[in-house]
This record gives sequence, structure tokens and C-alpha cells, in this order.
Amino acid sequence: MFSRESGLTDHVDFIGHREPVVVGRFSPRLYSRKQFSGKEQKASKDNPAYTCVALGSKDRGASLWVAGSSKQFVNLEDMFGADVVDLAWGADGYTLVACSTDGGIMLIRFDPAELGYVVPEKVEQNIFKELWQSFGGKSSENGLPENRVQVAIELERKKPAKALETENDVHGDRGQPEVVVVAPKSMREAKQAQGKEENATPVKPVPVEIDNMPTPKTSPPTVTPIPPQQIRQREERVKGGRRRIIPQPLGTGGDAVNDPNSQSLGNIWEATNQSGAMGSSQLDDGTTNKRPRTMGPGDLVGMTTGGNPADDMKPWVSSLKGQSHLPSAGRRGGSRCRAMDSEPIPTMLEASSQGSSKPTVLTCSKGGQVLWRDYVGSQILALAGSTGKFAAVATADAFLHIYKASSGRRFSPPISLDTPPHLMDLFETNGKCLLLLVTRSAIVNLYALDTLELVCSVNAAPLLVRIADADDDEEHSQENKNEKLRRGISVGSVSDREEPILVLSDGHAFVYNQRLQSWLRVADDHSPNSEYYRLVPPAGDKSLLSKLQAGAAMTARKKGTGLLPTGGLKRTAVETVTHLETLMASAIALGDVEQYKHFLACYALRLGTSEAVIDGGETKLREICEMLCEPGDILETRKQDLLRKVVLPALSSSRRHQRLVEEFTVILDAFDTGKPKVETVPI
Repeated sequence: MFSRESGLTDHVDFIGHREPVVVGRFSPRLYSRKQFSGKEQKASKDNPAYTCVALGSKDRGASLWVAGSSKQFVNLEDMFGADVVDLAWGADGYTLVACSTDGGIMLIRFDPAELGYVVPEKVEQNIFKELWQSFGGKSSENGLPENRVQVAIELERKKPAKALETENDVHGDRGQPEVVVVAPKSMREAKQAQGKEENATPVKPVPVEIDNMPTPKTSPPTVTPIPPQQIRQREERVKGGRRRIIPQPLGTGGDAVNDPNSQSLGNIWEATNQSGAMGSSQLDDGTTNKRPRTMGPGDLVGMTTGGNPADDMKPWVSSLKGQSHLPSAGRRGGSRCRAMDSEPIPTMLEASSQGSSKPTVLTCSKGGQVLWRDYVGSQILALAGSTGKFAAVATADAFLHIYKASSGRRFSPPISLDTPPHLMDLFETNGKCLLLLVTRSAIVNLYALDTLELVCSVNAAPLLVRIADADDDEEHSQENKNEKLRRGISVGSVSDREEPILVLSDGHAFVYNQRLQSWLRVADDHSPNSEYYRLVPPAGDKSLLSKLQAGAAMTARKKGTGLLPTGGLKRTAVETVTHLETLMASAIALGDVEQYKHFLACYALRLGTSEAVIDGGETKLREICEMLCEPGDILETRKQDLLRKVVLPALSSSRRHQRLVEEFTVILDAFDTGKPKVETVPI
């Protein structure tokens, strides 16, 4: 068995044959240099287990290779008068049989001192078991059920799945709902009469009669097929003039659909590399500017603009130098516009300026018809709005103007900001209109426009400047270190908990936790060995956490800054478990209960199948079960329900944990019978 991440990348050369190798056979047994005693049950560093492979060639010879050696162990020449065509090992591991095209057969017998001592079968089973579990496989030692709890869970698992998924299902929001239109009774009777006339046979009436049902005013929505993505493959020229095609990764098709009810982050890995702010007000002018952009007085000195043309739109902070200047949301002058909805004919919010001495004209229109207009004395740098709710603009003189989107009525006096805006967007979360605004001084403000109050205001400058490590070369100047350590803000959003989310230029995502008064990193590229480290979200998964995780991985891959997968099978197993623990905590920070249930089930299943490889796996399992037995809620879901419906079914898939499942099932039954309910405290 080979690991996809590292097992197939090692290149091994078998050098020594004069003609091509036509056959290869691995020995069915494992070997060791020292003989195992009766007490030893596992291989060790002092006495590791290895395998042996025999190769047959057209040069009428064969060779034996031992794992871990770069030279031949045995070289057999001129075995036959013709080519070697086949090899076979005996079940004992010491016998090798070869045959040739001339009809000759040769049997070779090795001694333990030559080839090594055959590993006992019980030790082999332990080695294969540890290797299999490190890949997430289930234990082959699946004993008989020992209690009624295990039998009941297995019988429940064998029942057919329900046709309709409930709202609380982990994957309930991933299917495509069908649109069913029920015609009125009069229309059904007319069609039945028409069927009688055409077929001359009675038509069976519709069993369900719905009278006095209003006729649908609009036709059912039609689903437009998504056009196939046109991916330009990379092409390189190698020696000899031949072309080499390098395939590019494809995204999931479901993510390309514009869903007005989904998070506005979209494809994060595209937003962090193509535009300054996806779904934000970092929009360029409508006019074409062919001249290169010059650095303004507020721009950071020494910032390079090579490579991506959107790099000069990203915010940078040099706190180590005492400065706090971020680039503005766009170039001054010209005009910019913003769609306030996703309708076929959207409502547009447009700001046009004809000079610094003239006011900026703010216009709201739909289909070419002006709904309302206003004049703002300063240059408008950022726009945001939602049809029927609110519209907001931020100006170059550091003021925020809020309007009612339907009439253009000013909802509040101009709100003073510390610096001009860098990024601004409007979100509807839990029935509230929340305005996220990031200023050039890296201050993140979140406003509740319905009640006109400040939800939170926090400084994001510590996220943009990484502290230099003590091991950095002291010969490099502090200025060079600052340039190397800077990163910018690419995307801004709001979580279901009404907390700001920032996606930085390196793909890392942070959410501000108001209880901890700290930024929590919910997406990074620090787990390349994890089996849940993906460059694209799983098919059908439109959750915010999956998009953030995939965005961080894709950005690191494109920029070449990500960690490379290294280490053995044990590190992969350990890193997968720790990555799942981080994903569960990130789901809680983002308020995503469905993602928390999903990763909790994966965590329990992973620990249940690979605890032999992970140190303290049994302790982790018992600790998570004991934590869920305590009173309280996690994301408005009772802990006991999570234990009964998510963790225990995952653990029961392996009968090796049936005693643990029975123990906590009895505890849950005791909680549910006769004990008064304890007031829960949400987490």
C-alpha cells in the first residue's frame, strides 16, 4: 500500500540488467535481520521489517532487491539458454521458481542468513493493521456484537434511507429541490375530458383533489445548464522540441451558480488572486486608463506593483515603521457603479465625478430609469447597498453616508471615519442589514443599519504584519524584513454570528470573536498532510468554511508559499486528527452547525479506526464523549443529541468500540429518564 501524497513520488532505479526487465514478483512474506522472539509483536527501529522483489530480464538472468538497499542483493546470470518469462515465490518466503522460453525451470532455495528471517504471521498482521488504519481503514478484527445497543444501532443503520431529508440533516441543504406546480381542479378536469376524446378510454382521475387553488402567477423557474468551463492548459517545450501539457485544477460546477441567498465570498481562491475585494466596493473606474498608476501621497513607500495589476489595490500596513496608510478603495475621479441585487435587470448604484471642485453625483437607477439622485461634496470611493433596504457610500474625506435604498432618504448624518475607506460591503444576516467597512488604517467597523448602532470596531493591523522570527538573518535590514512580511486584505464578509470575516492576500481567513476580543484563524494552509486538505470544496458543499479552507490551500499552491506534504504514515494520521479538531473549532467560530456535525462525525470515525496509530486516541474518544455528556448547547444543539445522533453511530461502525458505545448510551438513557432538565448555557 502506498500513500498518494508521498508513496508514489519516490523514484527507485533497478540498475544492473543488460536487457529489458519483463517480470517482477514481490515476496509474499516480510523479512527481518534478527529473528523475532515470542514476546515481540511489532517491528522496531533496531529490527525493522522489509520486503524483497525478484526481477527477471531478457538477458537470461534474474536479480533480487531488498527494500532500503540501492544495490542488488543477488544477481543470477545465464540461468537459461533463453529469456526469463516468469517468476514465482513459495508461501514460506524462501523458495523462488523461474522459467524460460526454452522450457527450462529452476528452483532456488535461500537460507534465513542470506535473505533474512521471515516475520511471524501475527507480527505481519500487526504491521498491516497499523498501516491499514493509518489510511483510515477499518479494523479487520470485527468481532461479534456483545450487547443489545450495538445490535440496535446496526439494525437502524441497515434501514433504507428516507426519501425526503429533514432540515436538521447534515447534508440536507445540498440537494436540488424540485419545482412542483399543482394545477387547479378545472384544468385537471379539462385535460381528463380531452384524454377521453382522444384515446376513447376512461382516464383515471387524480387521487388528490385541491379545490379553489389559485393559479400560479408566474411560470416555474427554468434551470439553465451551466456551460462547461474553458480551461487553458499550460504548455511547455522540453528537450527535442516536444510539447508538454500541464493540466490545471478544475473547480466544482455547483459553485459557479450565483445564489443570492448564499455567502458572497464565492470562489475565494479566485478572489484572493484576481481582484482586491470580491463582492466588495473595491471596483475600478468604468473608463479605461492606459497610463501606469503613480504612487499617491497616501500609498506606502517601497510597495511594488509588479505581477498582478490588482496588487496596488491591496491594503498594506507598516506598523513597525509607525505608519498606518492603506490604499484607498479605488482611484479618485471618474465613475464607479455597484449592483444592489442579483435580478436580471439589477438596481444600480452609481457615483460619477467631473472634477475635484465639483460635487459627486450619486444615482440609483433600474433599467435606465433614475429612482433617486443625490449630490455629495467629496469624492466617493466605496459603494454598497441592498435593494429595498439601505445604501451606503464612503468618501475621500473619511465620511460615511447612509440612505434608504427605496427613496434615497438620508438615514443618518454623515458618520466620521478615522481614514478614508479601503473596503465596504453590505450583508443581510439573521434578518439584519450589516455594513462592513475597513478603513485605510486597518480599522474594521461593523454597523447594524436597522438600529443604527456599532456592532464592533477592531483593529486588523496585527493581521497584516507578521512579527519577524528570532532566527531571521540579522544582516537583512528591517525595511527588507517588513517588505517580506506584509500581506493584505482581499475579501470581507460577515458570519452567521454577526462577526466580521477577513480573507487576507495569502488565503488565510480570520473571524473576530467578540467574547475573546481576538481574531481567530479559521482557514490556513498549515495541514498539507491531512486527508481533509483540499484545493477545491467537495462536490455539492457550498458551506463558507469549506470555501475558506479551499481558498487558503489554492492560494498557497498558486503563490508557492504552502507547506509541502512530508513525513510518514503516522504523521499523516496525527495531522488529520488535529486538522479535524481545528475544523470543528472553526465551524463553531463561524456558527455553522451543519459543518460542525459533519466534522464531528469524521473526527469520531477517524479516531475509532486509527487510534492504534495515534498516541492517546482512546483518551481523545472518551474525552469528547464525556464533554458531550455535560449539560449545555453547541450552536443551539444539545450536547446529548450530538453524542447520541452523531458520535455514537460513527463509533458503532467498528465493533471494537461497542463497549464504549454501550457505556455512554446507558448514561444518555439515564439523563433522558426521570431527571429534570438543566438550563443550558450556549457556547
